[in-house]
Amino acid sequence: MPERYHDIQMPMNTSKGLLIGVFTFLFGFAMVWSIWRLAILGALGMIFMVIARACDDDTEYVISAAEVEKIENERYRQFASVTTNRPTEA
Repeated sequence: MPERYHDIQMPMNTSKGLLIGVFTFLFGFAMVWSIWRLAILGALGMIFMVIARACDDDTEYVISAAEVEKIENERYRQFASVTTNRPTEA
């Protein structure tokens, strides 16, 4: 068990990466089959989502050291109860 815990910075969930992938797929599909309106839509959507993601400043949150310690102590407690209640092999 560690002597001291530290705050942990975690990334926030976002759907922007998935949407960039969807628009990229649409753009690629439309370029292969020469569907120009869909290609323009895909390219504009891709560019818009990349700009939106780049402008987003709220991308992380912090888990405090006290919360990390509480979670880890519970995990150690559960692990100890599993190992002590284990049946012996004959």
